[in-house]
Amino acid sequence: MPEYGFERFSSRLAQHAICHSFEQMAAVVSFTTGGILERHPDLKVAILESGGGWLPYWLSRLDDHAEWLQDVPTETGELRMKPSEYFKRQGFINFEVDEPGLEALAAYLGPDRMLWASDYPHPDAKYPGMVDHLFDAKGLTPTDVRSVADAAPSALYGF
Repeated sequence: MPEYGFERFSSRLAQHAICHSFEQMAAVVSFTTGGILERHPDLKVAILESGGGWLPYWLSRLDDHAEWLQDVPTETGELRMKPSEYFKRQGFINFEVDEPGLEALAAYLGPDRMLWASDYPHPDAKYPGMVDHLFDAKGLTPTDVRSVADAAPSALYGF
């Protein structure tokens, strides 16, 4: 499939910056407003490789659009909840320890729905000592870090 950004930009910087986050934003649209999570309430989805700070804004925007179009059956006829409610029930998102907005993401989604991304072995991984960086994540409390390290992966993988 063609990736977002490749049809518009020729620079690797632009293509790479856009493709991961925009592809994941589109996946969130498909899973929530497309009715997939409604039809499959036991399905768990993890949105990875795109950071997590954008998620509260994006789900809020989807909620607004679903509300505006609530009387149009072809748009929202399969949905019984807001897109954000589906995601909060069945979704997980990863984050990197140095991205902004982790406190807001934890408050919005809950640290038990956040997955830590070490990004190893990519060149931007914080290596050596990458696990130590999780404990230094700005905006996350020690309780949040414990949820990220234990509750979130346990809930996702059913441990």
